[in-house]
Amino acid sequence: MIGGNCYFGQRPDKELLVRWTQLNALLPAMQFSVAPWDVSREADLFCTAALEVREKLKDVLLKVCLGDCVVWGGVGWWGEFACLCVCVGV
Repeated sequence: MIGGNCYFGQRPDKELLVRWTQLNALLPAMQFSVAPWDVSREADLFCTAALEVREKLKDVLLKVCLGDCVVWGGVGWWGEFACLCVCVGV
């Protein structure tokens, strides 16, 4: 979960949130607990850029996810890109 749960009012700084988003943009599923625009305008711009890269790579990421899965199925509220899988060798 990008941003953690912000327990006790602790929030990630701008760089951590951006790096966290950049990494998660290359994983099959991602979720924000802290909105980038609530951190800073710059964080929002960098996170948006990471999401644009994700959009360009979504077909490749989906193929990789499904290629390593023994069992998979779409999750409706995440859209067709998301998959649940029991992976081998990961």
